[in-house]
This record gives sequence, C-alpha cells and structure tokens, in this order.
Amino acid sequence: MQNASPWLSLTQDVSPRPGLGQDVSPRPGRMQNASPRPVRMQNASPWLILIQDVSPRHGPRQDVSPRPGRMQNDSPWLSLTQDVSPRPGLTQDVSPRAGLTQDVSPRPGVTQDVSLVRREHAQEVSCVTWSPVRSHQAVLSASWDGTAKQWDAGSLLCVQTYPVCAGRVYDAAWSAAEAGQFATAAADGALHVWSAAAGRRPVLSVRASPAELLSCDWSRYSARQLATAGVDGCTRLWDLRDARSPLVQLAGHRYAIKKVRFSSFDSTVLATASYDKTCRLWSCTEARCLGTLESPHRAFTAKLPDTDAA
Repeated sequence: MQNASPWLSLTQDVSPRPGLGQDVSPRPGRMQNASPRPVRMQNASPWLILIQDVSPRHGPRQDVSPRPGRMQNDSPWLSLTQDVSPRPGLTQDVSPRAGLTQDVSPRPGVTQDVSLVRREHAQEVSCVTWSPVRSHQAVLSASWDGTAKQWDAGSLLCVQTYPVCAGRVYDAAWSAAEAGQFATAAADGALHVWSAAAGRRPVLSVRASPAELLSCDWSRYSARQLATAGVDGCTRLWDLRDARSPLVQLAGHRYAIKKVRFSSFDSTVLATASYDKTCRLWSCTEARCLGTLESPHRAFTAKLPDTDAA
C-alpha cells in the first residue's frame, strides 16, 4: 500500500524478493507462531507499541488492591495527594494539652501582656484617644455607660473614672496644651471640661446644644478653644474664658454631625462629618463653609492628618 509515513512503510513491505524464496515452512523442533505477542497490540506506530505493552511481567505479582486510607486511582500523581487517612500512632490532636491551657488571669508579680482585655465599662465604648502630651502617657476612653475613664499606658490600669452624665458619652478630647485636661461630649447636650488634678468633678460645664452632643475637639493652637457638634446639625466654637455663648455658630448640614475636628495645620479651619453623607470644611474666622465633600457612604466620618504627618 502506498503510504506517506516512513514508519508504516517499514512494516508493510512483506512481498518476496526475486531469488529470495520465502520460506514459511515449519522447521523441526520449532513451533510456527504468527500471532502477535500477548497484550502487545499489532500497530504500525512505534510510539503506540511502547505505551500499549502494559502486561505484567513474569516475576512478583503486581499488587493493585486498594490500601487502607488510599483511594484507588489510575493516576500515580493523584494517589500522592489522596492519602490523607490518619495512621496508627499519628492521630491528629488539636485539643488543648495539659499545662498549655490559655490563662489570662493576672498573677502576682507578673507583668501583664498588652494584648489582654480590660473590661471596665459596663456598655459600649464609643471613644478612645491617646494623650498628645509626650510626658503624659495616658489613654482616655468614653462609653455609653455614662462615664469616661483614664488609663495608665504602662500598667494598663484604670486610674480614674469620671461620672459624666446619666446617659451616653459619645466623644472625648485631650487638651494639647495642658497635660491631664480633657473634654467630653454627652447625650445631655453638655460640654464638660475635666482635669486629672481636680478629681471626679468637672472644672467647667457648658450647655453646648439643645440636643445630644455627639462630638468635641480641642484646638491644637489655643488652649482655650473648643469645638462641639451634635444632633441639631450645628457646629459651635467656644472660648473657655467666657463660655456663656459660642464665639461662632456654623450651620449647613441637614442631619446630625457625627464628628468635628480642628485642622492640624491651620488654626482657623475645622472639618465636620455628618449623617447627610457630606463632609464640610469651615472657616472659623469668616464663619462660612469653605467646601463640601460628597460621600456615597451611608455614614461619613473624616479625620484631618496629625501634625507630625508628612
């Protein structure tokens, strides 16, 4: 047969040549066997012949029975990853071991790990802030349980509890000029100024809003200026030397103001974030809005960068 494959032509030329008589007669003592070898398929392609001879060889029997914990699979590679059954003496133990139980109870004379949880407030903690004065290593927290707490950053112990009001305390802000002095904004609409030296009583109280007071902030450039904002949608600037009325009142938000923050770089600018999905920049000296940032979020909160930010 005429074929373009050089491999097939080697096996297909079986015609007798002139002068070379084909001797196919059986010889004495030799059985004539023209059948293909066992399990080897007669194929003209040498490549198929190589992979089709998979018959077991004489010798040890091939054990293909499934082993315990090993799935029977024709692929040798899959079988490497499928043996995940536990072996005797190698059971997986994820139970806590004796002597290695987790114990977070304080021990006498042992320094507490900073990752330990301190549970002092009775309700949700709404605010936590570090003292900006380097020499005063303290943390301040405010809670819906009506209190503010001062913590020692080294021992993680509550050193003082301040009873702010009967309702919720939403925000607290340290003074950047005087160590241990801070202000709180609470649900009773009052702005309270506290001092660690004065104990559990505020040094100044101002009726800052007719509704809930949600946020307060201390100016970084003036030790006597505070800003407050709340549910009524107004921002007010206060001078603690005469707090009978606000210095400036800024209105423009349609809903409650969640946060108010002074600029770290300009003493006359502050920012507010409201539930109306906007953030506004204000000029304290001109009492006007400098710009509005729209937000697609349901609640918008913003914080101006710190003074030491690059």
